[in-house]
Amino acid sequence: MRVRSALLSVLVALVAPAVAAAAVIQGTSRADRLRGTAKADRIDAVLGVSDTVSCGKGVDVVTADLADRVASDCEFVSRRISVDTLGGAPGQHQTQVEPAVAAWNATAVATFQVGRFPDGGAAGIGWATSKDAGRTWRSGVLPSLTSASKPTGEAPRASDPVVAYDAAHATWLISSLVLGDGFTALGISRSPDGLSWGAPVSAVRLQADFLAYDKEWIACDNTSTSRFYGSCYLAYTDLATPRIALQVSRDGGATWGAPVTATEAFGFDAEGALPLIQPDGVLTIVFQHGAGMYVVRSTDGGATFASPTAIAPLSHADTPLLRAPPLPTAAVDASGRLLVAWADCEFRRGCDGNTIVLTTSTDGTTWSPLTRVPGTGFDSFVPGIAADSSVPGRISIVTYVRNSRSCSAATCALGVAVVSSHDGGATWTKPRRLDAVSPRYSWLTFAGAQFVGDYVGATYSAGRFVPVFALASRPTATGTLREYMMAASMS
Repeated sequence: MRVRSALLSVLVALVAPAVAAAAVIQGTSRADRLRGTAKADRIDAVLGVSDTVSCGKGVDVVTADLADRVASDCEFVSRRISVDTLGGAPGQHQTQVEPAVAAWNATAVATFQVGRFPDGGAAGIGWATSKDAGRTWRSGVLPSLTSASKPTGEAPRASDPVVAYDAAHATWLISSLVLGDGFTALGISRSPDGLSWGAPVSAVRLQADFLAYDKEWIACDNTSTSRFYGSCYLAYTDLATPRIALQVSRDGGATWGAPVTATEAFGFDAEGALPLIQPDGVLTIVFQHGAGMYVVRSTDGGATFASPTAIAPLSHADTPLLRAPPLPTAAVDASGRLLVAWADCEFRRGCDGNTIVLTTSTDGTTWSPLTRVPGTGFDSFVPGIAADSSVPGRISIVTYVRNSRSCSAATCALGVAVVSSHDGGATWTKPRRLDAVSPRYSWLTFAGAQFVGDYVGATYSAGRFVPVFALASRPTATGTLREYMMAASMS
């Protein structure tokens, strides 16, 4: 029940199985005191002012702002960690999409697009940093990157932000796809603490009136006993060549070597390149091409690569009205095992929807048969996987879910679910939802279709799982969107 004003309402909605028949308790723009019932509640305190939330019995889901006080009897709590502050710039506002996150000890750094354009890129690239394993956050916009940055940058747009930490050089790195007038570049923003960011350095740049690069990803070798400790790897689709290209930095991202070819076997159709580094320094790049997932491997620090190896075929059902490509997500667990997951219809009769599938490997050559990760809702898509670097076999996945089989943009809703395993994916916890209110598709930014991102953030920080994801509230009466970044800190 609620105790404040008559303006507060309690709604009961039939939603996904994990939260079916839960009471939806909705806050207002005022400072509310929100109290759950004896049942499983869904309490939404986002957009309020210093709310106080208590939950009571039942397994409860809470979405809240950073300033809200949330009682310890609330089981699944996510907080809004950033909002679009670039309303005066071109683009769709207020929107934040496509997060990535990385962690080192108790520091977690997330990055994301701010002010998405319908035809590609965003007005700026945002960051959010936690120093206490995802419990509290500070946020901002990267400087000197786009024309909306402060200080301003050269390009009108940027996209595809990804973050990594270089332990050898104690430096945080955010890579961005820089979309300039007549050029494409990959810019690397650097920070000693995840809070103060310098102007980006260009890892690569091409003067051309077409998109030259796409879907870059960055990772650093942080194993002190590795031969390549302190090497950071930037992998991406080089559309101009075309190929999967790799660049290496050995000075904390200040300078980058010339691009080398990881593979040109699939041309510009290879995308979603993810560099994975095992404890012995072996580099594996996972990517998707057409109807399959593939890897290429390097044992000499990215100087040369073996021929591509197939991981598994890809079968993917369409996601109507929503942009949600079946790109891979990947991690390396504490034992050095490679983990790769994606959305696939392999386990769905007639390919009528997607579930998340997982495969693993110790050597990057032989891969385990696909297994189904349990989900909630009708459809699962855009997963993010994380592995605890201290506990072998401890992994977690966050994914977006669609609540119903068929609907329109005005009625179809999505949610966010998490699931964990302590034995490398042999068994899983019950999937749990993190959305107190499931956003309608029409509440989301448009990028060829409704959009939350081509990827989602997942990491472990000081032993806690920290998912970072886009969520949205109902647009304002004047039609302004309200899509923002959320994060949880889960033991």
